[in-house]
Amino acid sequence: FVGIGIEDNLAFLEKEHGIGFRSAVELGPLAATLMKMPHLSYCGVDELAIEVCKLGLRKYRPSSLAFSWGDYYLDEELV
Repeated sequence: FVGIGIEDNLAFLEKEHGIGFRSAVELGPLAATLMKMPHLSYCGVDELAIEVCKLGLRKYRPSSLAFSWGDYYLDEELV
């Protein structure tokens, strides 16, 4: 699994639900190492998307919790 704060999330799933995982990779430190940009270690998803992909994710965020991702068209660039 890969993500931001993923290790904490997976530890919670294992502790609370008994679901175990083989490995997890934190995106920030991975991006920092690969791109030789140490400040990326501390970035969240939005900041990484801007720094790494030049993609502003905020405009794609749902405006409410009732948002249906199945009804949302993701073009090839966004995917």
